[in-house]
Amino acid sequence: MSNQPLISIITPSFNQDRFIAAAIDSVLSQDYPHLECIVIDGGSTDETINVLRQYGDRIRWLSEPDRGQSHAVNKGWRMARGEILGWLNSDDTYRPGALQAMVNTFQLHPEVGGVYGDCDYISAAGEFLEKYETGPFDFETFFRTSRSPIPQPSMFIRRVVYEHVGPINEDLRLVMDWEYWLRVGLQYSILYLPQTLATYRVHGSSKSATESLRYGEETTRVYREMVAAAQLPLALRRYEKEGMNSVLLQASKYAFDGAQLSEARHYLLEAWKIRPFHLRRCMPKIFFVSFLGQRGWKTWMRFRRWRGAKLGVFETMT
Repeated sequence: MSNQPLISIITPSFNQDRFIAAAIDSVLSQDYPHLECIVIDGGSTDETINVLRQYGDRIRWLSEPDRGQSHAVNKGWRMARGEILGWLNSDDTYRPGALQAMVNTFQLHPEVGGVYGDCDYISAAGEFLEKYETGPFDFETFFRTSRSPIPQPSMFIRRVVYEHVGPINEDLRLVMDWEYWLRVGLQYSILYLPQTLATYRVHGSSKSATESLRYGEETTRVYREMVAAAQLPLALRRYEKEGMNSVLLQASKYAFDGAQLSEARHYLLEAWKIRPFHLRRCMPKIFFVSFLGQRGWKTWMRFRRWRGAKLGVFETMT
């Protein structure tokens, strides 16, 4: 790459007029001048278009019906001219200095295909909530545990990676980033930069809040397709059961958090069939409540009190 490679930031948007200006401003206010900001709007019916017009030729944008977020990002990346590609949702933001720090890392490590950093969860009002749990990337650990350390807003890839790996899977609505990092990590090195690069906004109308029940269906389908693919290295095949167990347990938790107890029970039983007794901390609560309802909740609370007394600690009853 040249000393100042062009960065293309794609922002998919639909009816996010109260947040999109903050997202765009966080791109345009970076101390890295060689960038393009592209907004792909899905035909918003709120004030989004008026907000976009205010930026004049400082951004590129289009507004037309699309097939969802993945389709919008793919359209933007096809339009992009940059050597480095980023994806910033319309309710998220970059921290000051994020793009320069990311470019520096790419230039110091020409062997890597992707770079990501830390990320802060923020409220609808922009207030800090907590840190996103992240850390160094290890593909084997990702495959075995189904836990991605990569916050989507703080991930950047080289254009050649996109051209080789291909577009985002448009059949996915919730876990398209998770699935894409799996595909990228299978073929390229991904480097962790221990610096906060972005924020992830948590609010009631976000997809992760309103459609989380699709999580289990999508993650289990993606994982099954991946282990069936011929290009999966033989060294990873020994972790198929462990990885599938982890995906099912996580799907059970998502269903439980969405108050879908039958689905939570289904995923928990499927995980049990693969690896009996291999459970995460939250699983006993899901077991008691999803099978026994109110009686199970009371049983769970008695279990917690017993465990707290046994350990000599006080536990809050959540």
